[in-house]
Amino acid sequence: MALKIFVICAVFIIKVTSASDPWTTTANLSRLLTDHFGDNRHHVTNPDGKAAAFHFIKDTFTSYGLQVIDGDFNTDNLNLKGINVAGMWPGRLTGTRLDRPIVLTAHYDSSRGKAAVQDNGSGLAALMEAARLITSQPCIQDYLVVFAAFDFEIKENPADHTDAACYKGYCGSKDFVQQYMLRYLDSVGVNVANINGVIIMDSILNFNGTLGAQTLPPNSTESGHAWPFQEAS
Repeated sequence: MALKIFVICAVFIIKVTSASDPWTTTANLSRLLTDHFGDNRHHVTNPDGKAAAFHFIKDTFTSYGLQVIDGDFNTDNLNLKGINVAGMWPGRLTGTRLDRPIVLTAHYDSSRGKAAVQDNGSGLAALMEAARLITSQPCIQDYLVVFAAFDFEIKENPADHTDAACYKGYCGSKDFVQQYMLRYLDSVGVNVANINGVIIMDSILNFNGTLGAQTLPPNSTESGHAWPFQEAS
């Protein structure tokens, strides 16, 4: 129920403000993509670009007043470590068994040698703008909101590249779930089933204009996916 309210409020804010004084614009998102997330962010082909993105995310989260955590983790390559960064926006019930966290995520690494606007500059821009909007609200929400940027999500085959880091993909997100989220939930006595939702923003510039391509599958109502689509539309 709380996630439903969260989505409805977000849609309401966009509809109410877009006509006169929008809180977010395509220009804001475009600026994030152009200035910070348009270049390659691979640990071999552009390590400086990857480091710059990490520091921008961390510094921006800090400037928004988020409680920032970052931590390195082992990858499948013993010679390489990754580092995640996350910003926590506590609510009134954070730290109690009544907390129902909401997690927004995007990965900041990119494929080897490729432009990184789509995968995953688009998700990062949305993550950063969501953090800005939510932390700028005068109200205090009930639950913890987590904004997490993951490292080493992209799969690389060690047979093709001896300097590959994450052989099966999703190394950063797996570590974050195990080292932070599950530990937090366990420490406050919250069952993992009671998380309000995890929104993964990956390659969100993709759009298929083919007739029916954006239609939910027939069984989506039973699986619980229909109401967010209906509310947002």
